[in-house]
Amino acid sequence: PSAPDSQRISRTSSSSGSSCDSLALSSPSPELLHEVTLSQDEACRKLLDLQESVCRAVPQLMEFVSSNWRCKQHLEKHLEEIKEATERIVGSVMCFQTFALGIKGNARHLTDINLQTRLYKQLLTVEDCAVILQQTTSALNMAGWTLHTLCQDPDEVQTPDQLDRFVMVARTVPDDIKRLVSIIYANSKLLFKSPQKDPESVEDDDDYIELMVKDEKQEKEEEPKENISPTSETNDNMGPSDSSSTKEQHLSSLSEHCRLYFGALQKAIGAFVDSLHNGQPPEKFISQSKLVIMVGQRLVNTLCKEAHRQELSQSLLCKSNHLCALLKQLAVATKKAALHFPDKQALLEVKEFAKDLAQRAQHFRISLDL
Repeated sequence: PSAPDSQRISRTSSSSGSSCDSLALSSPSPELLHEVTLSQDEACRKLLDLQESVCRAVPQLMEFVSSNWRCKQHLEKHLEEIKEATERIVGSVMCFQTFALGIKGNARHLTDINLQTRLYKQLLTVEDCAVILQQTTSALNMAGWTLHTLCQDPDEVQTPDQLDRFVMVARTVPDDIKRLVSIIYANSKLLFKSPQKDPESVEDDDDYIELMVKDEKQEKEEEPKENISPTSETNDNMGPSDSSSTKEQHLSSLSEHCRLYFGALQKAIGAFVDSLHNGQPPEKFISQSKLVIMVGQRLVNTLCKEAHRQELSQSLLCKSNHLCALLKQLAVATKKAALHFPDKQALLEVKEFAKDLAQRAQHFRISLDL
């Protein structure tokens, strides 16, 4: 790197080290750490709000930063705005850090030491940034934010000063916080209180596929009841027309169930896509995803029953199996989005997949003339 870059790196490294020392002295001892008592849903929502505050504040400063942003003409016009932007960044980062320290208190109860260490390490990175931002802002305030000390000649090599340090660290804060939020979200069930569940609920928050298998087993258990053959006495008394009429009624009933499930599936997918579009936390869109899978699996089971009772059923079975495979892929995509939340690419992928699933299901329905 060039001389200025070397000086910048050296200055940042030494500052980072000293801030770690000061952090070690200023961090609360374990017994003084408070804990976040909010529910899982409330804590995740607040965490996301605090993250968004930081992510909004940083670009407000960066819009003033350019290759010649320290020239006198530029600072004369924007110095007060730059100062206000730095204050907003410090304020938002400190609010986030305060809440994150509460989560650190919750993390003391984790039994997974590797997870605890990973969370502490990323939190320390955020705390270190917060210390540097506070130190540099304090130094700038003490110097009075005077124009003659802050303006620089763009044609001369400059030694990085406190404002440079602030900008360099502020650039990294959104990504550092994003990594911490991802760890917390992925393990929010372990860190925060979960709402009481309905004891009659059969849903399992941890495994979509298990939900599908469970539902499939339930359908299979119910199937013999629907397929009970009439007694021989009844058969003797039933003419050909009666038997044909009963079969038609049964098929009509199955077709009606298929229509209902197709409609319910489209509504469930719509609610799932809306939850993703509205930026809801994982526990919300996971719940919507499970509803999609549950309704979809029941549709598949009903279609399979109908296929076994109709001629030329091979095509229907193939399409049903394909729909089942798509539901499993949706489960995997949703898990990925939850694990990497709030990564926009993962959320976009699962949203596009859900839309594709809705389209394929609609084409399937049209092909069945339902």
